[in-house]
Amino acid sequence: MITRQVMRCFSASLLVVSCSESTTSPPLPTALEQVQFDPAPGFYSEGQAVQLSCSIPECEIFYYIQDPWTPIVWKHYTSKIAFLKSGTIHAIAFQEGSATGQETSAQFSIDAGPGPDPVPWDPKVPYGSLTDNRNNRIYRTVQVGSQTWMAENLEYLVSGKSGKSWFYMDDVDSGHKYGRLYDWIAAMGCDSGSECNSYIPKVNVCPEGWRLPSLDDWTQLLRDAALDLRGVGNNPGANFKAAGGWLPWEFNVGGVDAFGFRVLPSGTVKPNMWRSSDDFSLAGKETCFWTSDPDSAGVAAWTQCFTRLDDTVRHVMLNYKNDGNPIRCMKD
Repeated sequence: MITRQVMRCFSASLLVVSCSESTTSPPLPTALEQVQFDPAPGFYSEGQAVQLSCSIPECEIFYYIQDPWTPIVWKHYTSKIAFLKSGTIHAIAFQEGSATGQETSAQFSIDAGPGPDPVPWDPKVPYGSLTDNRNNRIYRTVQVGSQTWMAENLEYLVSGKSGKSWFYMDDVDSGHKYGRLYDWIAAMGCDSGSECNSYIPKVNVCPEGWRLPSLDDWTQLLRDAALDLRGVGNNPGANFKAAGGWLPWEFNVGGVDAFGFRVLPSGTVKPNMWRSSDDFSLAGKETCFWTSDPDSAGVAAWTQCFTRLDDTVRHVMLNYKNDGNPIRCMKD
């Protein structure tokens, strides 16, 4: 439950209201008021102006928009919400004189057509190809040193296992760019977390003949890249990051993609049991690829991370196993 007092403390339009606790408790509502959305949630080919309303005459509505571009800030609803990009509206309504309300949400997906790829592939790179026979998805591949890797993130829907996968912001279109985000159990192809901790190398979500890389595999990749004449300077992160798709940060604007590895900032997701939607973040800013190595405590696993903040490559980042991160498969 969310209180009216909390909403007023968060709302910029109601900053004149004190955030201290009241000495008297207002009466509880006899029923929880749900918010209605007009137009209805769904898929649209152009932007929408969304109107929020209650079924009773007197109510206050607060809302925020969850998408990769907008900070989460509760606002006091006063007029239609211009919705030009895909995302989810979270809203809560208070009945007159009530202290609590129930949050509800509605997802709007705006798709004006596929359009051009925002990060074109480098025609100078001698890409190979891999066909995933499970869904006939074709991936580009690239060789660095003695290793062959997928040059794009895995996009395969896991079924029959206890793990989970997502499209970023639950938007199918994001899958064409970022692939899917997987929790570690799904990445490992296990039925349970305990099974994953006794890892069998060839059991994972990657296509047949390919595997989920270990930290040692990533270390070897970086060593091979350091000796590859295609690399530019001592900038391992820049050499692997795509030449576009990264949000700018001071003097760091992305990468040079020297090897055709094309790392894109696909973000992450953390499951949220308290809301109807999970918490997506960091698209455009960061990506952390799962490895097959769990931590010693059994609650997290190691990831290989790239960020817009600098051109290093971090493989000392632990992520909880129920977080969602992308996957790059390498050839056995």
